[in-house]
Amino acid sequence: MDKNLALMYTMSRGTLLNCMIFGMALLGVVAILGGYREAFIPLGMGAYPEVEEGLILDGDYRMKKHAGLSNFTYEEESTLYPVTQVGSYAQTTNNKEYWKIPCNGTAAPADFCGGLYDAKAIPPKSATAPPKQGCLRVNYYCSS
Repeated sequence: MDKNLALMYTMSRGTLLNCMIFGMALLGVVAILGGYREAFIPLGMGAYPEVEEGLILDGDYRMKKHAGLSNFTYEEESTLYPVTQVGSYAQTTNNKEYWKIPCNGTAAPADFCGGLYDAKAIPPKSATAPPKQGCLRVNYYCSS
């Protein structure tokens, strides 16, 4: 009697596995024939050759006239890495909002840094105006 139960259990596991494999294969065929498109490709992207023509930071930085490798050494490049004091009251952080050149001091090899884009002027940091008096405040700002 125990042998029959074991045989039925083994057969049911095999049948279940075969059904799962068949179902996955069927879903794959339906997806391919139905024109499946990968989900991580954003809609509105252009065709292959046109998309690859521009540079990544084209709107933010101007490209150099003679783009190529720069003359940066690792020593010069390491000075671009933002260093801040830990635990100071100045509330500084190494998370910079604006970069003079798109290089943070970690490019390898070092001559990749500064080879494509010209440096740009950094806008001065403006202080936030103090809130009005006599308003309902949420943290620093007045709520509406």
